[in-house]
Amino acid sequence: MHLNISLVIRLSGDKSTECFDKYKPVVSKGADNDYASDFTVKIINPEHPGDCPRKCDVMVVTDETDFLAGLPFGEDIKLYPVYIGDSEDVKELFLTGKIYDIWPENEDDEIRKVRFDRVLRSIKSVYDAWLYENILTTMNDSVPDMIWFKDMNGLHWRVNDAFCEAVNKTKDDCRGRDHSYIWGVPIEEGLACQDSEEQVIKAGRTCEFEEPVKKVEGLKLFKVYKSPIYDRFGDISGTTGIGRDITNFNNMGLELSLLVENIPIPILILSTDRKTVRMNGLFGNSFIGDMVVPELFEYEKWKDTHLRTTAIIEETDETVRYEASIKIGGRKHYYVVNEKRIRDYFGNTSGYFCFFRDVTDEKVYEKHIIRMANTDALTGLYNRRYFYDYIKEHSANEMTLLYMDLDFFKTVNDTFGHTRGDEVLKKTADFIKDIYADGIASRLGGDEYAVVLLRKMEKNEYTKKEKLLQEKVRSLFRKDNKDYLGVTISVGMIVSDGASSEGKFDIDEFLFNADKKMYEAKRKHHSEHK
Repeated sequence: MHLNISLVIRLSGDKSTECFDKYKPVVSKGADNDYASDFTVKIINPEHPGDCPRKCDVMVVTDETDFLAGLPFGEDIKLYPVYIGDSEDVKELFLTGKIYDIWPENEDDEIRKVRFDRVLRSIKSVYDAWLYENILTTMNDSVPDMIWFKDMNGLHWRVNDAFCEAVNKTKDDCRGRDHSYIWGVPIEEGLACQDSEEQVIKAGRTCEFEEPVKKVEGLKLFKVYKSPIYDRFGDISGTTGIGRDITNFNNMGLELSLLVENIPIPILILSTDRKTVRMNGLFGNSFIGDMVVPELFEYEKWKDTHLRTTAIIEETDETVRYEASIKIGGRKHYYVVNEKRIRDYFGNTSGYFCFFRDVTDEKVYEKHIIRMANTDALTGLYNRRYFYDYIKEHSANEMTLLYMDLDFFKTVNDTFGHTRGDEVLKKTADFIKDIYADGIASRLGGDEYAVVLLRKMEKNEYTKKEKLLQEKVRSLFRKDNKDYLGVTISVGMIVSDGASSEGKFDIDEFLFNADKKMYEAKRKHHSEHK
């Protein structure tokens, strides 16, 4: 947390301006100040007291006693007045705590800078002490377990709200008191508590105990963790403890059922032999309905029959996490399944938690994103990036590449506009997908297309399908139309036997050769057009 300190300098004559200029670098925020990251000092003009924020720490430097006497001492502003001058002038104010410090009127500049720095650090220390006290109290009182701190004589000097509730006493009533008084038991009945603290002090580390405590309503059993408290010299000055009433731990079954039932994901609890101990309603409703009594549900058999693992995410001795799919109501759902080992107080396996997180929507969205990344938005064919990746991935396979380019397509855009041009591109894409249905069809950009088949295409098949594609493309424009453009498509074919024995495959050369074949067909179409 950050502390803002306001600084007011009120000196007689022109000394205020001189003091501002001389000591401003000392109190201004800057990288050379090792306390700058902890607090910021804002210099306030004494002629404009309204600039000083309310509820803040204010350091006042003045040589005017009347100005000191008129300062607004109160809870909203924490004042640290410093008087420059003779101590006799402000003796009564100093003795009553109204003045924080008295400085001589004349002294070395370096010493004066140190004085400024020390007061600022002192203000910060007071703030830190309050802050840490407040944080410690808030943290302790937020914990539902009992927390206490004791000195070396076994007397309590701090307890939390949970402790006070357990012993039915206030914090003030507990402060400075021993175990027997606080719990209302004879001294000899508190010796077990004293013995455990001596063990902690001797061990010099946190120790764990189960301590019986006799209360008015009967004997209670507490699980207790006690630790030594070290002072700044490294010596043990006391102990602290955290305690939880485990007397009624047998009633935790009901609390566990309520907890499991209210968690908004399907949950299953298994015994050490993987038999169902408990399941929540969401698990039953999602996967098995009311056809099976939960205690008779065979998880491992159901998992083998209905769950299909699609990916292992994590597999350790403590946790197995994997992605799985299951059909529910005719629709495939995806879940991340987390099977976690449950260990008891002694570290032994006591069962397993199985959590099912539905990630169906995430998977659908993921597939949508992948599809968008790999397809051409206009035609729905695969895009250039996917086309290149596909060829690289299958470079070791025998494949046929058909490289295609529309002829005279520019005249379509020039004559009919780009909307009509887009229709031609989409229709051509549809023709390619239909004719080369067993291939991977891509739009490489503009009016260029390509089809990859993971097999060798014979010449007669190529000729037959090229002719069919040509007819389809020509059908986009009527011949008897005066604006008939004679749009055709050029197709170049090249076959690869796969990567060499050395694993070499030059994709650029492969595409270049297919492109050359395509341009041979294009020159023929252009000559026919003329």
